[in-house]
Amino acid sequence: MSEHRCTHCSRRGFVSRLVGAVTTVSVLRCLPAWAEGRKVAIPLEKVPQLKRVGNGVLLRGVKGHDILVIRTGKETLSALDPICTHKQCEVAYERGWGEIRCDCHGSVYSTGGVVEEGPAERDLATYPAYLDKKRIVIELPSETGDEPSS
Repeated sequence: MSEHRCTHCSRRGFVSRLVGAVTTVSVLRCLPAWAEGRKVAIPLEKVPQLKRVGNGVLLRGVKGHDILVIRTGKETLSALDPICTHKQCEVAYERGWGEIRCDCHGSVYSTGGVVEEGPAERDLATYPAYLDKKRIVIELPSETGDEPSS
């Protein structure tokens, strides 16, 4: 029997996921007031990690979608599907890395979701997103089954 080592089972991985879970609860509480159509606007104060350039957070259950959001600049951010295009494992982002990694098989993506190192051959799917004053606005796929763009 081969041994599978889960790199997210480390103390750092656990704490990172715990912080993400706490953030998710905060974000989900504010959504009903801000969700309009397929756009979701989240007050930046509800996701304090994203006030600082270079930080990222995994938002779970945003109108049925998990979204990895990374603050890439003073007025820019990336919103990505957090599922690796190689074998559908969940990817991870940490500020110190400056990249998105899949620990299952070693794929590496830029903060914009572009494959930098395989085995993945396709970029991560992205959601149009922008900062609007003090809000993060993410445009979700339509309810007709459209997927995020890749």
